[in-house]
Amino acid sequence: MEESKAMRKLRVCVATCNRADYSKLAPIMFGIKANPDEFELEVVVLGSHLIDDYGNTFRMIEQDDFDIGSKLHTIVRGEDEAAMVESVGLALVKLPDVLHRLRPDVLVVHGDALALATAAALMNIRILHLEGGEVRGWRK
Repeated sequence: MEESKAMRKLRVCVATCNRADYSKLAPIMFGIKANPDEFELEVVVLGSHLIDDYGNTFRMIEQDDFDIGSKLHTIVRGEDEAAMVESVGLALVKLPDVLHRLRPDVLVVHGDALALATAAALMNIRILHLEGGEVRGWRK
């Protein structure tokens, strides 16, 4: 019996915030892109990727031939904890519109992705979280 309905592609949104996490996410992105019959890749770039002082590293992603679906400016300038909190808050304000528009089946994030994971969890989007929650420098 022939299957009458084609399987729906899995919509995978990969969110990258900086050059370091992109280096971990890129192999996954290449794998998703290499299987277009099974997956639909959406790329969201935010954080320091979009800051001149950090080299506008979103260009690396474009040079790797990935289409960036959304660029979110989420960094509040400053070197203190308050600026970090404000940056997370800004990301939380901007992410719902993007995630609602993209409607991913799963959001792939790396490392300390508090705003991304929080937004996805509250919007009932599955999260694939790489290398998060490690304890460094702490021994029993």
